[in-house]
This record gives sequence, C-alpha cells and structure tokens, in this order.
Amino acid sequence: MYTVWQGDQLVGETDLSYEPARPRHRAGNLFTSPGAKSRISSADLSLSLRDATGRIIPTEWVVLYDLDSSAVAGDAAESGDFAFDEPLVDEFSRYQIQLMLADGAPLH
Repeated sequence: MYTVWQGDQLVGETDLSYEPARPRHRAGNLFTSPGAKSRISSADLSLSLRDATGRIIPTEWVVLYDLDSSAVAGDAAESGDFAFDEPLVDEFSRYQIQLMLADGAPLH
C-alpha cells in the first residue's frame, strides 16, 4: 500500500492496482483517511505519494477523482495532462487516484 499526502496531512491510501495505461502511469482506488474528504473537495491540491516506509516517491502529477461528483483535484487538473477513453469505476471506493511517476522513480 502507498499513502497519499497533502503537505503533512494524510489524505488516504492506495494500492495503485489498476493496469498501467502507459509507462510510468499508475492508478487505483483511494481510501481516504478520516477528515480527508473535506480537503479533497478543493480543486487545488498539491499531493505526494509515499511508500510503506514513508519515503516520497517522485511524481510529475497526481490527480484525484471523486466518482460521485465527477470532481477533479490535483496537480494535472488544470494542465489537461491526462486523458481517458472510459472512466475506471470500482464499487468499493468513491475516489480514484491517477499519477505519472517521475523518470527513474522507484515503485515496487
């Protein structure tokens, strides 16, 4: 599992279990931590991904989707640096995370 952070505040965790659409692209369900839903509604989140040891994994962008409201938040929301033919919906999580790893970023 990986954790997602906004500054020093835990947003939630993800296993990034979706099949990658392209090299360095990762996606999965996001399971929010208590109190995180109010922060996710902000359209301007600066998010970081951390591994199980707490080490930050470098990313180019991170985007969260609220599948109930079609809201988008994250680094790439304004840039349009992502595109999807079909939404990836899982019945177990309201939120989805998509990200692009930085060149050479370790992800196990």
